[in-house]
Amino acid sequence: MKKFKSILAIVILAAISYSCNNSAVLKVMEEPETGIIVSDENKAKFEDQINTFRTFTKAFHDEDINQLMSVVADSIQWSPPEYNGGETVGYDGFKAVVSAYFENFDEITFNEAEGLIGSDNAYWSGSLYSTGEIKGKKVAIWGLAFKPNTDDIREAPALEIITNLLAEGCEVAAYDPEAMGNVEAVFGDKVTFCKSMYKATENADFLIIATEWSVFRTPDFEKLAKNLKDKTIFDGRNIYEKDQVKELGFSYFSIGRP
Repeated sequence: MKKFKSILAIVILAAISYSCNNSAVLKVMEEPETGIIVSDENKAKFEDQINTFRTFTKAFHDEDINQLMSVVADSIQWSPPEYNGGETVGYDGFKAVVSAYFENFDEITFNEAEGLIGSDNAYWSGSLYSTGEIKGKKVAIWGLAFKPNTDDIREAPALEIITNLLAEGCEVAAYDPEAMGNVEAVFGDKVTFCKSMYKATENADFLIIATEWSVFRTPDFEKLAKNLKDKTIFDGRNIYEKDQVKELGFSYFSIGRP
């Protein structure tokens, strides 16, 4: 599949967490002069965890799915970002999602964050973006609430999406049936809040779907095609059939599906 280097800012609010919450596993203390201290009995386990973390992040950076999956537990239960924690996938599902990231995006980055103590790598925060390649683009966003049928925006993916897009110099036009007032309180006039879903897409370069409101499930694709300059849709909620949308002439990226 062709990679879209010009449209890399997107929506994947994923987090891979590495925790050592069992006190019997290891006890780490950080002291100003001596740095990290690990007891002798836990040193080997600690180093193994660090090496696992580094292997994972390097494999992700290198887009080496086999190496990455070699350090993922068979019993993994992971919630893709579009599920908002409401559903999990296992080993095969996780592999399919990450493979889709590799296929559809370039230059996936690890944002600076507090990583595993002792590792040079930070958490993979999941926001995918280019450097300067989407500056000046107009982006339409459908859906601002964290789920449909509410105006609640707590932990809504759209908030981080908008933050990243604005940081990249994009113009953002958004529509949500209920939550626009709450998001306007966060971003003010930095975002254009539109009276209709189609108004948001007028002269937009591409569309991001961040909440699966029912009204978004059956759009007028002909009108959408006329409004979008690049006829490109990033669907973070997987509300359309991929083949059907592509047959209509859209470049369609269904986030989390291979």
